[in-house]
Amino acid sequence: MAELDHQRIREMIDNLEGVLKTSGSVDQRRRVAVEIHNLKKDLEKNPLTLLDEDEVSQESTDPEEATKDPLDYFDILKHIPIVETSRGFVNRELDEIYTFLKYFEDEHLGMLGEYHLKLDYNRSLVRDGFYSKIHDLHTVINHYANALAKYEHDKDLLVSKTNQKLLVQEEYRNLLTKLGSFFRKLYQFADDLVENYNNNGNLVLNPHDKLTFDSSLGESQVLNGCTVIEGIQDLHRFLTELLEYLNLPDLK
Repeated sequence: MAELDHQRIREMIDNLEGVLKTSGSVDQRRRVAVEIHNLKKDLEKNPLTLLDEDEVSQESTDPEEATKDPLDYFDILKHIPIVETSRGFVNRELDEIYTFLKYFEDEHLGMLGEYHLKLDYNRSLVRDGFYSKIHDLHTVINHYANALAKYEHDKDLLVSKTNQKLLVQEEYRNLLTKLGSFFRKLYQFADDLVENYNNNGNLVLNPHDKLTFDSSLGESQVLNGCTVIEGIQDLHRFLTELLEYLNLPDLK
């Protein structure tokens, strides 16, 4: 069954790449490029193909699209430089996950603190929960990166290859589960605040206060000078793009 799923995904990619070559609609080309990117990620998640170099898809699009990064279709994400984790191997997806989590920490997490964002008691408890989970996310990223590094180092040792591959898959699923849960809950939190404000609600007690950050301390510069509600709206846009781009599965 997994082999059939793998074949079906490849056929879907081939069909979408045909659409990408012929479509005259910019919006459709954007959607198709993102879908192709997400399907190729699905191939990596397939237990039969994860990390098997001979299984990596080599499909090509026309020259113009082949050089276009899927991130170019996202107004916020495309401006965030991807940080290489430098573990002795190249894994674009891991680099992106780390980069976007770090961007959230650097540019948005500070705004959520009680000094800047005034909320009622219940919303404050939800807000505080995001701080406690950041460390957990970095932990699972490190566990996955370490498992990948060990697999890359030992992949020629046939005795350990199968067990190490299973460990990599387990760490990968753990990463996707926790990352998906965190960003979906964070999106729902920001979405509730934005929707409430747009409907003249008062969940945010200080929507028009100015945000000020100290660049010498490495604090946010993207939101410096914005109002509180503008900062929340910016976070909401970032999370909307992030969830669409990463296409994280809802694993339990």
